[in-house]
Amino acid sequence: MDFKKNFVCVEPEYVKDFRCDGRKCNAKCCRGWQVDIDRRTHEVYKSISDREMRTKILDNLYWNEPTNTYRMNLNQTSCPMLGDDLLCSIQKTYGAGYLSNTCAEFPRRTFVIDDFVERSLSMTCPVAAELALLNPEPMKLVRTKLNTTRAACFFYRSNQEMPARKFLYQLQSISFDVLQDHRLTLNQRLKALAIVMSELDSLIHNGREQQLELVSRVYHSADYFQSLTARVKSIPFVLPHYMTTMFGLLETLNAKAIVYYSPTQRVFVNYPIQAFQTDETITTWQQMATVYDRNIEAYREHVLTRFGHVVENYLVHSFFAGIYPCHAPMTLLNNYLLFLTLWKFFEFGLISMATVMGEKFSLDDLLEFIERFANRLDHASLFHQMTLDFITKELSEPIEFLSGLVDDGV
Repeated sequence: MDFKKNFVCVEPEYVKDFRCDGRKCNAKCCRGWQVDIDRRTHEVYKSISDREMRTKILDNLYWNEPTNTYRMNLNQTSCPMLGDDLLCSIQKTYGAGYLSNTCAEFPRRTFVIDDFVERSLSMTCPVAAELALLNPEPMKLVRTKLNTTRAACFFYRSNQEMPARKFLYQLQSISFDVLQDHRLTLNQRLKALAIVMSELDSLIHNGREQQLELVSRVYHSADYFQSLTARVKSIPFVLPHYMTTMFGLLETLNAKAIVYYSPTQRVFVNYPIQAFQTDETITTWQQMATVYDRNIEAYREHVLTRFGHVVENYLVHSFFAGIYPCHAPMTLLNNYLLFLTLWKFFEFGLISMATVMGEKFSLDDLLEFIERFANRLDHASLFHQMTLDFITKELSEPIEFLSGLVDDGV
C-alpha cells in the first residue's frame, strides 16, 4: 500500500481539533505506559549529532522481542525523555518528526479497509476524552483527506472478513442517525438499531446491498418511524436474563481480562456487588426487581440527568471506534449484539457506581470509568473475544437475547 498518497478518511468531527499538550493532563501517556520505539525511529536516534542527547536516548532503550520494537526504560513510572515542564524533550529539541510512530500518533487510532480509512481518538487520553465527550451537540462524521508515510501507525482489518465492508460508511451513518435520535429514549434507540440491523442483513442476504444507501432516508420517513417505534415497544425486558448475563460476564472478564480497576487501584468490581446486594440474601426475583428499580433511579438521577450527553457521546464513539457493525466476521446484527453486550456491561458499572456513590458521583468519576473501560477495549484483545465467547450461544435467538439486555424505561 502506498502511504504517500491521499486516502479517503472518515472520522468524528472532533479529531481535527486535537492537540497534544502534556501540561493539560499531567503527561498521562508518558507515565506508566510502555513506550515502543520502532526500528526507523531508532535509526534516527542513532544519527543525532548531539552526543549527550544521543547517549541519553539510546542508553534508555532496550529490545523487546514480543513486540519486535525497542522500548524505553521507564524512570520509575515515567518516560526518561519527559521534562520537568511535562513536555517531551525529544520533540521539544528536534520536532515531531523525531517521535516514534507510537508517540506521534497516540491517541489517534487509524484503521485501513482497502483504500478507505477510519480514524478516531482513544478515550484513554484525558484531553481526547474531554474533546470528544463533553460537547453537548451530537457527534458528527466527516470525510477528509489523510496523507502519511508512517505505515506502522495504521491498523489493518481483514477485508474478506468484514460483512458489507464496501458500505461501512453508509452503515455507520445510519447507525449514528438511530443512536442520536432524541425522539426515542436511549434504550429505545438501542432496540431500534437491532431491528434496523436485522433488516440490513436481509438486504445483504438477498443480494440487495446497493439498497443500503437508501435506508437512512427510509428511516426518517414518518410511516417507517411509527412502525419501528411500535416494534421497539413490543420487545419486553427480562430481568433474570439481564442479571445472569451481567454478573456472568463480570465473573468471566474479571478473571482474565482485568475489567473494573483503575491505575490508582480503584476497585470498580466492588460497586456491582454493593449495589445489587449480592452479598446479602435475595430469595426472589421480585426482591431483585425492587433493588434493580432503585438502582436505575439512582442512575437516572446521578448520571443521565447530569451527564447524559457524555454517556451518549461515549456510546456513539465506541460504536464508531470499534468498526461496528463490521467488527467481526458475523452478520451485522450479531456484530451489533456484541457491541450492545459490551455497552450494557459498561452501563452496568455506571448504574452500580451511581447507586453506591449517590450525589457524590462526579464528572471526574465518569471520565475515570470511561478511561478504564476504553483501555480494555483498545488494548485487551481478550476483552472482545471472551465477551463474544460468552454470548455466542445466545446469538441464535437475537430477539430473546435483546430482551435480556435492554430495559424499556431508561
